[in-house]
Amino acid sequence: MSTLKLMNRTISIHTYNRLWYTQQVIEGLKKNNPELLKEYTLVCSCEPNSEVINYLQNVDISVARKMIYVNETLIGCDNNSFNAINKSFAIGADFNVFLEDDDVPSPDTLDLAEFYVNQDIPDDVLCMCLFTHSEELKDSEIINKNAEFRTWGLVITKKQFEKIIPIWKNYGFGGWDWNLINFQKHNNLTCWQPALSRIKNIGEVGLHYNPGLYEAHRVAKVLTADSKPEKYTLVDNENWDKIY
Repeated sequence: MSTLKLMNRTISIHTYNRLWYTQQVIEGLKKNNPELLKEYTLVCSCEPNSEVINYLQNVDISVARKMIYVNETLIGCDNNSFNAINKSFAIGADFNVFLEDDDVPSPDTLDLAEFYVNQDIPDDVLCMCLFTHSEELKDSEIINKNAEFRTWGLVITKKQFEKIIPIWKNYGFGGWDWNLINFQKHNNLTCWQPALSRIKNIGEVGLHYNPGLYEAHRVAKVLTADSKPEKYTLVDNENWDKIY
């Protein structure tokens, strides 16, 4: 592969008590480009759960280093999500690939992140969202410039994160995801998003979800190893769906 640009790269994951989910996320990461994976620091922000923490401490994954932070008490999804990303930038990251503990990444997630951070990204872009409600296995090379914020898998730069820190908890709408959705809407911002989802969300069971909601909102066709594109193409998606 071509010479990588000198950057500090991080992957962050927040976890709680769903070991089977966390294992699948890590296995998804391990299927990514090994030459890229070894350049990343894996940052884990963990709610106190010895089973998940022991797994993360001992799992064999070829990253540059692992940093595991354990909360003293339960702090909840909003705070733990923030912690995972914030700790990544606190250790000097230039950009972060953020995954929740039920976001299984596709085999080219890190390649796509590399593509994103090497573009001339306009100031009105909130981040890259890796989840798409894609219904067919097609257009794997297409990256839409105009898209709605989706919480399941992000690529975000330090500059972009600093912009949303005040918004995370204090924009006045429910959880952090709705805060960012409404912040985007009210400030005429956009997100970049692959036409074919790079995240398989497996969170059928959780605090805020049940099988019915999962089927309605989180099921999508996802890129597989044999459908990885050779290159990516940015597209101005003028007719993007504004679901929220």
